[in-house]
Amino acid sequence: MLYRAQLRDTAAAQLVAANTLAGANVFVPRDWPTNAGIYPAILVQAYRERKDARGHSQVPQFIATARLSIVGRLQAVTAESAEEQLDEFCEQIELAVLTCQAILQNVSRITYVETDMGVSAEGRQHIGEVQIDFGLEYSVDIDPIGQSPVAPSAAVPFQTITTAITEPAGTVQPSQTFTLPQ
Repeated sequence: MLYRAQLRDTAAAQLVAANTLAGANVFVPRDWPTNAGIYPAILVQAYRERKDARGHSQVPQFIATARLSIVGRLQAVTAESAEEQLDEFCEQIELAVLTCQAILQNVSRITYVETDMGVSAEGRQHIGEVQIDFGLEYSVDIDPIGQSPVAPSAAVPFQTITTAITEPAGTVQPSQTFTLPQ
């Protein structure tokens, strides 16, 4: 399982345990059917990750930043009530993630927290939505041999290898020939 998916699942479990306004209405699938019957509700996604090279090694080593995106929705009778509830909802979500020891122990740092809130009055009820994105940074080291799905094969197998060392004129030229396979 991808590491960002593990972080997503950990955050979702923490949000349920934190007993936010959404209670157990915390979902992780990308397709989120919403209706008034499930509000307040939270959707947790980790759909974006960026890997930046760490050093100049031939071994793939990265510092990765996964975007943990949490969307909370609720409904209220008035816009003012929706905004007040959104503020509380936002604080509950932030505290649940930022105090989750399982996340904090498995990332090197939280690089950012970005919050966007809005209220829509298109229906009979006001729908409030908050989206909080957390940048979770961690190291990724890939073993090109052990983690390779298929070992690359040489197009033409080696049959012999000859090594030689160039010496000054008049000196015996040492060399060695290896016949393969052995």
